[in-house]
Amino acid sequence: MPVADEPVLGTTLESVKQRFGRMGLQVSWHGTGQVLLPSHTLDAFLLALAECLENVRRHSGVTEAHVTITDDDTIVRALVTDAGVGFDIADIDEAKLGFTESVVGRLREVGGNARLFSAPGSGTTVVLEVPRTEVSAS
Repeated sequence: MPVADEPVLGTTLESVKQRFGRMGLQVSWHGTGQVLLPSHTLDAFLLALAECLENVRRHSGVTEAHVTITDDDTIVRALVTDAGVGFDIADIDEAKLGFTESVVGRLREVGGNARLFSAPGSGTTVVLEVPRTEVSAS
């Protein structure tokens, strides 16, 4: 059941879209944006999403990304996809913990998860998932 002070995802997604547009990354949004999430979950979700878009901007070699937001009774999910250069996941340098800390770590703190799919020449897709309700810290 939504709580009155829970922020709506759509209004904050628009600010993310505008920010990356100013930096030269055209983001096409698909799916729903009218999802209510607890504040700390929304923060983690948006920070992880922004980090994924920053990775597209810096590393993909393309100027367009697609973000699809879906939800069901228990999970809010974002797919961040680009048609860029891609990479071999096995070749990620262990010293580069940006994705692990800024995406996976943030989402796990709120009971969520992230999965990464990429291959050289085939672009990259990241799946971000967070629970719709608060996860108890017990």
